[in-house]
Amino acid sequence: MDVNRKNLKEKLDNLKKKDNALPKEKLNKIERDLESLTKDYSKLAQALTFVKGVLKNGNAFNEVRGISRFGSPRQVTVTIVRTDLRAEKATQELIATVILNMGVVPLSVSVGIGFSSIDEIKIVRQSASDGQGGVAATFGYESDSRLKPSGVAMLTGHLKTFRQFTLGASAGFVLSNRGDNADIEYILGPSVGFRENLIWITVGMHVARVQKLGGGFAIGDKIPTSLQDPFPVQKNYKPGVLVSLTFKIR
Repeated sequence: MDVNRKNLKEKLDNLKKKDNALPKEKLNKIERDLESLTKDYSKLAQALTFVKGVLKNGNAFNEVRGISRFGSPRQVTVTIVRTDLRAEKATQELIATVILNMGVVPLSVSVGIGFSSIDEIKIVRQSASDGQGGVAATFGYESDSRLKPSGVAMLTGHLKTFRQFTLGASAGFVLSNRGDNADIEYILGPSVGFRENLIWITVGMHVARVQKLGGGFAIGDKIPTSLQDPFPVQKNYKPGVLVSLTFKIR
């Protein structure tokens, strides 16, 4: 194309040198057309150079931008706009707005069931032999269980995430019916999460209040006739071990 343009210019110069070869107005028109062609050719040459560069670049039609380099949770708003680069005073046209939630929240809230090593004790009035063929009221246990299932609610902080599981540290509450009323008890210990932290297994220290007979009495002693309810029962904190299986709710 550059060669043809040069040939046309040379022919026009030759026509100008020859008298009466073409009318002057005709020559001027041809010269103006040639100048316009030269300008259009320059624009086309720039466009061709750009297209060749795009075709040689393997990533010409996409670009990767790092929005978040950290694992901390954050919300990113991406605004997609379009601009006509061929227009002289081009304005941006809004295409879409996308909200992205980046990162992972390093906390899990889960609920489930747990089994504790702390005895389940409830002291009541029981009938027993008085050793003389009669019956006497004595202090005894209504329940004395070694393992009792209890409801567990846990807050777990993620410490280290691996391909198959996550290590965490947990603290939570245990809802247990020890005695006549439901008590809030506590658990603290390490946890392991599975299936994208949907399931958590925790083995931790369990602290609960356990009934103990006071007033100098012991289990099996006869209850004095002058002693009325309530019994002299103490509820003291006792440590133990609790194993729980909980399921993530948030």
